[in-house]
Amino acid sequence: MKLTRRLDAITGWIDRERVADIGTDHGLVPFFLWEKGCPKVIATDISAPSLNKSRELCRNTDVEFRLGNGLQVLVVDEVDAVIVAGMGGILMVELLEAAKEVVKALDFLILQPMQASEQLRAYLYSAYRILDEKIVYEDGRYFEMMKVTYTGEPTTVDAIDYLLPKVALLRGDGDALAFLDHLIEKKRGIVTQIGDTDSGRERKATLQHEIERLEAWTRQNL
Repeated sequence: MKLTRRLDAITGWIDRERVADIGTDHGLVPFFLWEKGCPKVIATDISAPSLNKSRELCRNTDVEFRLGNGLQVLVVDEVDAVIVAGMGGILMVELLEAAKEVVKALDFLILQPMQASEQLRAYLYSAYRILDEKIVYEDGRYFEMMKVTYTGEPTTVDAIDYLLPKVALLRGDGDALAFLDHLIEKKRGIVTQIGDTDSGRERKATLQHEIERLEAWTRQNL
């Protein structure tokens, strides 16, 4: 099976671990991981129709299926890795918090937020270690993905680090460098559209400060 660049990047972090795909939807990821030879693959979704789509695609495999919310359908230590992709970052935080014991027993998690990556990183730095990051440009947008492990220990970083896929940037990945330029230009564009009100001027000042911090980080590190 041929995957999109986004899904190929996500599954590229999986070797032959026991793995669960949370919010599997179409079932492409579990099917591919079963083909790849993973010894145990679990596909989960909170939506019965979505899970049925996955069942149909994986009907001739030994992929397991669980209907339910997030990681709460898993038993502690039954998988080595978990994939949570295609959801908002705030929802991901809620799912991880709701299944702490499962999370603690994992070797790693792969997270691919569709939005609120800043809030997700802020949460991750409070108790996780970021092992790797990737940026993939596909269908006109940038997708951020992170491989992390739970440590229970906070990592001290600057607030600007919540915006940045630092591992991918420091490695010099092309899509990550383009993403950084895109992020700065996007914030500049927002500044030009904000009205001249008290709240607008405050918002502009915040964005200008973020732009300056991003540009300074770029000069110092790249």
